[in-house]
Amino acid sequence: PADFIPIAEECGLISELGEAILAKAATIALLWPSEIMLAVNLSPVQLKDVNLIDTVREVLAETGLSPSRLELEITEGTLADTSPQFIKVLNDLKGLGIKLAIDDFGTGYSSLGYLKHFPIDNLKIDRSFVMGLESDTANQAILKAIVALGHNLGINLVAEGVETERQRDFLLSIGCDEMQGFLFSQPLPFDQAGKLLLAQDKLV
Repeated sequence: PADFIPIAEECGLISELGEAILAKAATIALLWPSEIMLAVNLSPVQLKDVNLIDTVREVLAETGLSPSRLELEITEGTLADTSPQFIKVLNDLKGLGIKLAIDDFGTGYSSLGYLKHFPIDNLKIDRSFVMGLESDTANQAILKAIVALGHNLGINLVAEGVETERQRDFLLSIGCDEMQGFLFSQPLPFDQAGKLLLAQDKLV
């Protein structure tokens, strides 16, 4: 993705590619347990596409995926745009019944003030703050502050890049809501991911 997405953005194919990915992902998610959320990344270029809202609405209608199961992730740097038009796009997406997340939170060097202006449901804390937290007291302090800030604003916190049990235990101790990383699973093709989710669902 780090190689082909910039090319797709530059040559104008990202919106078409994004629509196809969203439709495919939504179709696959219907095979998973109904409580499992589907998270799909949005390119900053897609957020400027005037057809984005209609595209998401049509994909949900055509696939039958419940809007409440879809989360669209945007990069923190995207939120530097505080124009009324951009805020309207985010509110219109929320109006479809989906959730919005900020991906790689903490790396965008933008003002925290946007958190009270934008309709954000989830903050995904960048893995750079999780790596080595066992011995890095500065990262521990930053993580505590982010979790406290998010909870005070009613935002769900997700830690990325969790690889050890000590990292997991620390994040649990400070009230982090969700985690993702190699401790739980390596990245999997969709068919194997589905089998893992279905197996876990039977254990509950």
